[in-house]
Amino acid sequence: MIRVLGAGGRALYTRALAGALLITIAIHVAAYMLNAVLPFRATALGATGTQVGLMFSVTAGVAMFFRPVVGGWVDRHGVRVVLIPGVVVLALTSLGLHGAGSPGALIVLMAGVGLANGLISTAAGVLAAQATAPAQRGEALGLYYLGTSLAVAVAAPAGIALLRLGGIEWNFYLVTVLAALILLFTVLLSPTGAGRPD
Repeated sequence: MIRVLGAGGRALYTRALAGALLITIAIHVAAYMLNAVLPFRATALGATGTQVGLMFSVTAGVAMFFRPVVGGWVDRHGVRVVLIPGVVVLALTSLGLHGAGSPGALIVLMAGVGLANGLISTAAGVLAAQATAPAQRGEALGLYYLGTSLAVAVAAPAGIALLRLGGIEWNFYLVTVLAALILLFTVLLSPTGAGRPD
């Protein structure tokens, strides 16, 4: 446990909250980086404006559809059981992007990004809440959403920089690395606080 005290005088930055912050940063960097660079690949493959738009809407739509279901899974089975399939989906999607040869394939793969995001970010949000004492829950969730917002803010510039530096494949490799990091954070979690985060 990192012994930094929150407003209630109790340790706020527990290992579980740190894990939730790292997980939400990683999944949002992965998702929004791909949102920034994949339109270039889609256009090069002959995508129409409608198809490029579908890449974004299918990602958001799949994540939105699954979040309530995922919340129930977390309640019944715990955070880790939901995080691990999300990691698998994210890793397989990132590997599939290397071979995607049509706009349709990219749209399908972006549905995978949406599913991974729905699984991972929902479970991490529950973990952030469960890992914190009720008197500090608002403070903890504020930090959690700050991490999410920072990740969204830096993801697109980072993705474009990687695109210019080494090509779009570097983005795909980084998403695979981020999936591995999320798995590592999941394995290392030692949840504390209220609820049943694991």
